[in-house]
Amino acid sequence: ERPRTWSASLALHPEALPGLEAELTWFSIDYNQRIVQPIINSAQAISSSIYDMFVDYYPTAEEQAEIISSAFEFANYTGEPYDPDTLVAVVDNRFINASRQRVKGTDLSGSYRLDIAESRLTVRGSISWLDSEQALTSTSSFSNTAGNLFYPAKLVGRVGAVWNTGGFTASLFGNYKSGVKNTTDGTEGGSFTTFDTTLRYDTGGGDSIFADMGFEFSARNFLNRDPPLYAVTSLNNVPYDSTNYSAIGRFVSLSVSKQW
Repeated sequence: ERPRTWSASLALHPEALPGLEAELTWFSIDYNQRIVQPIINSAQAISSSIYDMFVDYYPTAEEQAEIISSAFEFANYTGEPYDPDTLVAVVDNRFINASRQRVKGTDLSGSYRLDIAESRLTVRGSISWLDSEQALTSTSSFSNTAGNLFYPAKLVGRVGAVWNTGGFTASLFGNYKSGVKNTTDGTEGGSFTTFDTTLRYDTGGGDSIFADMGFEFSARNFLNRDPPLYAVTSLNNVPYDSTNYSAIGRFVSLSVSKQW
C-alpha cells in the first residue's frame, strides 16, 4: 500500500495570553492498494451488491470440500448436520489490497494554564473530526466508512483539567465518541461518554524513608458506562463496536513508586 499525504497546521501562542496554547491541523491521506478486510460486517456479505465479487453463490460440493480442507477450522453453527446441497454461498473475506482509500480530517487541541497563589490549574481539550471512503476495486464506486459500525467514529473529543499544588496533583477528564451507523439495518448507535480521574501525591526529596515517593490513585470510566449495543447478525461479532468502544467498565488502580 502507498499513501499520498497532505497536512497543514496552525499554532497559536499569543503574547497577551502566555498561558494559552492552541493548534489546528488539517490532513488528507490518499491510499493506493490499501490492505483491508473487505467485509467488516459479515451480515452485509449477501445483502449488498458491492461485495458480489467476494461471494460464490451455490458452490459445488467439490468446491466446498476444497475450501473446507484448506481451512484452519471448520465450525457448523446451524445445529444440523452439514449438507453441501443446502449451502447458499461462500464468502471470501481474506485481507486484500483495496483499490483506493481516502481519509481526511481536522484536529483541534488547546490548553490554558492559570496560576492561582501557589497552585496551577491547566485546562486541556482536543477534538477530532474524521471522514473516510474506500473503493474495493478499480471499477467499484467509493462508499463512506467513517462513522459506520467497526470503522472509526466521525467525532472524538477529550476535555478536562489538571490542578497542581505542592506535591499534590488532581485531574478529571471527559472522553466523547460519536455514535456509529449499522449499515445492515440503518440504525444509528448512541454516543459514548466516559470520565477518568487521577489523584497523585509526590513526597519530594529529603532524608526520610518516604522521600522521593509517589502515591497515585486513578479510576478510568469511573461512572462504569457500558458501550452502546447493536443487534448482532453474526455469531462472529460481539454486540458492541469493539473498534471504537471498550467493554472494560470501571477500572481502578493504586500505585506506589520510589526513586533513588
